[in-house]
Amino acid sequence: MTAIVGLVHKGHVWMAGDSAYSTDEEVWIQRDPKVFRRGDILIGTCGTGRFESVMRYIVEIPRFRKGTDPGQWVNVELAYEIRKAHVNDGYEHTSGAFEVDECQALVGVAGELFVLDSDLCGWRTLCGYAAIGSGEGPARSSLHETEKLQPRTRLKRALERAAAETTSVRPPFTYEVL
Repeated sequence: MTAIVGLVHKGHVWMAGDSAYSTDEEVWIQRDPKVFRRGDILIGTCGTGRFESVMRYIVEIPRFRKGTDPGQWVNVELAYEIRKAHVNDGYEHTSGAFEVDECQALVGVAGELFVLDSDLCGWRTLCGYAAIGSGEGPARSSLHETEKLQPRTRLKRALERAAAETTSVRPPFTYEVL
């Protein structure tokens, strides 16, 4: 899987991700970063390669208008467009409610960081940082332990810890700030 980490610092969203692309037997290093900009937002993905591709190339990112509640925008407008893009791409889910199985994203918008779960529910952490993917646990611990350090250093240490403690997190690491 992967490790994607993010934090909010002085009104900016900082995000970073690793480069592993793994199967049950192998780990490859992918060229395309898992953390990327789409318009006025940052996105970091974990889960299937197709989820990453749909998020990167197909989802029509709705315009975020100043004065809009970021939580409402993520949970209504952005979630609608993500769902629509997956359905139009042929994604079918047969167990009832829409869910992109075993996929998550971090979304940075308007100085706020959201965890977007597989059911496309976006939520914010009270602590101002988050991690997703197979390296989530070690990365989140590192983010907690390094709260007094600068943002890029915190992200780097979190990804290094995730790489050291899991088999499917690998450098090089990609960093973005919004």
